[in-house]
Amino acid sequence: MSKTKRSEYDVAIIGAGAAGLAAARDLTAAGVNVVVLEARDRIGGRIHTIHQTGNPLPIELGAEFVHSRTGQVWDLLHASNTTAYYADGDHFELKKGKLVQANDFWEQVGKVLDKLEDLGPRDISFIDFLKRCCRGKDMAEAKKLALGFVEGFDAARGDRISAKSIAQAEAGSDETEGAESFRTVRGYGALMSFLHDHSRQPQLALRFGHVVHVVRWRRGRVELHARTRQGEPLPPVHARRAVITLPIGVLRASAGSEGVVRFDPDVPSHRAAWEQIETGPVVKVLIECREPFWEKTTFPNATTDKPLHNLTFLHGDTLAFPTWWTHFPVRDNVLTAWAGGPAADKLALRSNREILDAAVASLVKLTGLSRHRIARVIRVAHVADWQADPYARGAYSYIAVGGIDAPKQLQKPIERTLYFAGEATASEGLGGTVDAAITSGKRAARQILTNLR
Repeated sequence: MSKTKRSEYDVAIIGAGAAGLAAARDLTAAGVNVVVLEARDRIGGRIHTIHQTGNPLPIELGAEFVHSRTGQVWDLLHASNTTAYYADGDHFELKKGKLVQANDFWEQVGKVLDKLEDLGPRDISFIDFLKRCCRGKDMAEAKKLALGFVEGFDAARGDRISAKSIAQAEAGSDETEGAESFRTVRGYGALMSFLHDHSRQPQLALRFGHVVHVVRWRRGRVELHARTRQGEPLPPVHARRAVITLPIGVLRASAGSEGVVRFDPDVPSHRAAWEQIETGPVVKVLIECREPFWEKTTFPNATTDKPLHNLTFLHGDTLAFPTWWTHFPVRDNVLTAWAGGPAADKLALRSNREILDAAVASLVKLTGLSRHRIARVIRVAHVADWQADPYARGAYSYIAVGGIDAPKQLQKPIERTLYFAGEATASEGLGGTVDAAITSGKRAARQILTNLR
């Protein structure tokens, strides 16, 4: 990180998440002077990796899985001499009060998602799609599972998410995407550090605690006004161009809210685009247990009389936390609870204590173990409520009905001066991932370098 402060930069980047760091790396490599302004006191944005003594793997409070076998994340893993492993193991779901092995989950979900090919030209919500396409009692279970998958995996409301965007994502994905998940061995935080550390340092300045609230611009000139997190004004930052990597939840937030940015003059075409993109809420609870009790204890609710040695995922669609997972095949003491979309909305405005209580209650119903038994095995718990974070205001984006072209609009530079990046700007249904964020940052850098020539 540069120790001297310049009065003006070639490019200012708002946000030190995956998109901002990827853009900074490529721009500084080309000799461009860059300043990155970050509201938090760390890099990563919605990636937040913490390391606990005694655990073989780090804990991910934010982004965790890799949902493809190719892409920018894998390129970074190879470049940083690390890797990811396939999270393969046993899946169980709660049916009529019993934990049963979920052998046909993906087959059932696929029966519904395959019908998206017949959607037609008009966009509708996923809920409306389910009503129209999947009639008959034999499809009832498949529809329920598909809705739960979309609302949980995409952190979306079924009555808001664009069916066409899901169809686009399905058409552009690997056949096994969604069914396969990988986890980075050193955590996503290591990849963020790699992006930063392998930027050309004399060309890079990184300023933490800068909450940008005004982007004043004209063609070829940008003036960024920021405050500290305590509200104290900071000196303006001047640049020839700016890359805005703010999450959609922040861009859409009402004026006067913490972390919200005002554009002067306004950017109406891009504003109209980001108003067609929603931010999905996610609440995670990561529980470090005193022991991996699922490997040593028979669950009263399970249909097997043996401990779940190879447990990967637990599902209970009516619970406050419908999805749980372990780090298997790596064996450690960490158990993660996940609520996305409507399930996360129901946890809004609750305290961390109340959220943890809801997680424990869900685990009691899943396993049949007593609340006392569950509470006794918990050593420490970490709560991550991403919609409560003023610099995120949600976990990741999804396309609202009618907004299929919104990401492409956000990819367009404004007067060769303002550039937008971040996972929400990824088109072809590829948003919502770390890979999309990195790709978007590299795209913005490429656009700037092209315009500089």
